[in-house]
Amino acid sequence: MKQHIQIPFFALSILLTLSYVNADDAATPAIKYHRFENPSDPEGEMYHQFLPPVPERSFYDTQLKASANIDDTPEIETVVSILADGGRGSVFDGNWTQAFLLITTTKAGMPKKKKLFKVLDVDHAKSIKSHPPPFIFNVQLTDKPHGLGFKLIDLTGDGILDIWIEPGNVIVVISFQNGEFKEIFRSYSYTHRGGAEYVDIDNDGSYELKIPNRVYLDGFFRSAHPVWMNLYDWDGTAYVLNNEKFYTQENEIFFKLLSAYNHHLRAKYKYQLALETKDPALIRRSNRQTILSGDVSRYFEVYDFYIGLGYYFRGELFHAQRYLQSVATEAKNREYRSAADNMLKELWNKADDKDRFIRAYKSHLIGQFGNIPEVETYIAGKVKWLSESFKFPGDEEEFLKFYEAKSVLWKNKTVLSELEKVRKAKAEGTPFHLIDLNDKKKENQ
Repeated sequence: MKQHIQIPFFALSILLTLSYVNADDAATPAIKYHRFENPSDPEGEMYHQFLPPVPERSFYDTQLKASANIDDTPEIETVVSILADGGRGSVFDGNWTQAFLLITTTKAGMPKKKKLFKVLDVDHAKSIKSHPPPFIFNVQLTDKPHGLGFKLIDLTGDGILDIWIEPGNVIVVISFQNGEFKEIFRSYSYTHRGGAEYVDIDNDGSYELKIPNRVYLDGFFRSAHPVWMNLYDWDGTAYVLNNEKFYTQENEIFFKLLSAYNHHLRAKYKYQLALETKDPALIRRSNRQTILSGDVSRYFEVYDFYIGLGYYFRGELFHAQRYLQSVATEAKNREYRSAADNMLKELWNKADDKDRFIRAYKSHLIGQFGNIPEVETYIAGKVKWLSESFKFPGDEEEFLKFYEAKSVLWKNKTVLSELEKVRKAKAEGTPFHLIDLNDKKKENQ
């Protein structure tokens, strides 16, 4: 496995210049870095002419430049990172509001712009998109680095250096593709300790990108949050999600999820036992955080979702079905519930033996609820739901019975609300395909 040791960006600040040679490719030319230590450095200010007018009560601060050949021309390019400082203390306090990456060449001893990227605008990114597939959460921009560095490295394996840059919790890759510089990757990563990296897992000459995120559990310290890893693979034109490659080869992340899940199961058991027995000694021995946070069952939908995804990407579809089905029927979070339902439809479509799929699910429900008529009714309706074979008009009565059975098995507010909508539509003659089962205004976000 080929893997670069990634030098923390702050380490560059103690060096005025350095030369770097890619040890994996002797043909790669030397890269010269230069750190600007003073915002009023005349050379650094020379690049500000290519930027838009500076925001009010701010000033531009050139951070780092690197010289190397990063396109298909023989000339050397200069890559420059520049921050718009918000004017509240030093730029090293992380008070910048905008981050730019400028690519220039030199003509008659003067820089000439090739391409300018606004990498991040904090004022317009109070929340940014996070991608724990197959859905998107809005997450807060929680951290900004003290200064802005970058690294030149051939990530795509085409012999041309790309630009890896991390403005805060965002990872951005800029590359020369099809005759122009373009942004080929952007993602959010937050683990409290960093950890986004590039690594050539399959030794094919191009790097995969490993982007970790903490699985958020309300009421727990960030350091206790388990990590979910997304792996992106270069397909020749773009970086695409390929978690199948990661989760079929990597066990540590997945097993940590399972371990944390089992920890909370034990904590829930201790908490419930403490309440039932009212034994002060047992309460004291119980997990203090569990006692303070009350019933920890609200964490299970989070674990069920990510463990279900893990099994899905590992190709263990029947295990994935068990966890995701729990989320699709019981989760309070609408985004988890909707995503799990979509994943179940994918599992159904991928299942070679659909009868086995049905038998396994039926056995699980009988074990949970007993061999009652509602299980049969629900299974029949769920099969039609997954295969999208409910037809309206025509199947209204069967659809209503499906939801009535569902409400017997899962007596939570979400299911009861959905049943009420179905009954109301039937009573008022509203076409069933117009029923909005996911009421975004009323559901818990």
